[in-house]
Amino acid sequence: MNVNKTMLGLYEAHAQLENLAAELQVQPTQNSQMAGEELKREVEKLGRQLTQIEGVLGDNDLAIVATLAAAFNENPPRFIGVDMGGVKR
Repeated sequence: MNVNKTMLGLYEAHAQLENLAAELQVQPTQNSQMAGEELKREVEKLGRQLTQIEGVLGDNDLAIVATLAAAFNENPPRFIGVDMGGVKR
């Protein structure tokens, strides 16, 4: 698991949702405007949660690295190849 890539993806989704909320707020129908306001409130909550998650990850980066390393050691990637040691030249 790439924590940085995951967080970047979450922040990108957050930005896209912010843009959608802004677009909905300027639509001519009242339903769209209400949906935009509600989405804006929820996206603000998501932003605060992302900040908290990033803080937790930053405070515990050594524990996260150790956990990911342990998981990697339990399930190392498999390499399929040909053993060329026995090939005569």
